[in-house]
Amino acid sequence: MWLPMAALGMVAALSLTVEHALMSVLPWMLLGGVIGAASWRAGNIRRLEDRVNYVHELAMLRHWPAALRLTWVLLPRVCASPPMHGRTVALLAHLLDQVKAYDAAIVAYDYLIDHLPSEHPGSIQLRLHRAMAQLSLDQLIDADDAIRRCRGVMDRFAGTAMSATYRLASLFQMVRTNHFADAIEAGANLAEDLRPLGVDAGYGHALMALSCHRLATAGRDDLAELAKQWWATATLLLPAETLLWRFAELKPVMESLPASNRPTT
Repeated sequence: MWLPMAALGMVAALSLTVEHALMSVLPWMLLGGVIGAASWRAGNIRRLEDRVNYVHELAMLRHWPAALRLTWVLLPRVCASPPMHGRTVALLAHLLDQVKAYDAAIVAYDYLIDHLPSEHPGSIQLRLHRAMAQLSLDQLIDADDAIRRCRGVMDRFAGTAMSATYRLASLFQMVRTNHFADAIEAGANLAEDLRPLGVDAGYGHALMALSCHRLATAGRDDLAELAKQWWATATLLLPAETLLWRFAELKPVMESLPASNRPTT
């Protein structure tokens, strides 16, 4: 905004000091060029914002490969705008996570975490997502450290998506370390705790179904029906194939328990 104003002031000053007709027109031509360049830059920023919003919509619709391709194209074009660049890198990290490119996702999460204060809510959320990716790669020590560090601040975010993400990460950690009994013991309020995640709460329901199923096949017959109930609610929220894509550990549950009938559209 200051550049056109400065140019206008300079043009006005030059117009008052020159007498030649051409010289009096030239400053106004220069001003028109400055204003035109500023308008083009503003329009370019708006177009980039529209593209980033479109990619975000694709990600929300779970069109992850298509969204990922567009994000790679956009990334070098948004470097001049730090807020848009940060948003695009965050979207990239999420998409890499969803297509199970966990190593690359962790690199993107680290970049974002390094650019935020350690107590910033966004930093805490990113640490939890990174912990989930680390668990998927069996980086259990790093994931445990991240989850443990987040535990002390969760009271500040009770009932939020961040608290639900922490709950999901903790449950996944118990599953990855075969602490199925602990997962069931801590599952009393799981459905309510995961509610802020929307349909993604289905991942937590599925992991709880797996915990019950594992113990049921080990002799805890009383948990067989509970496994069916958790799996039924999980498949009401997300298709069984989507659950299996995210957590390969769910294959025994998918093979032994029927999915709920999902409404047709």
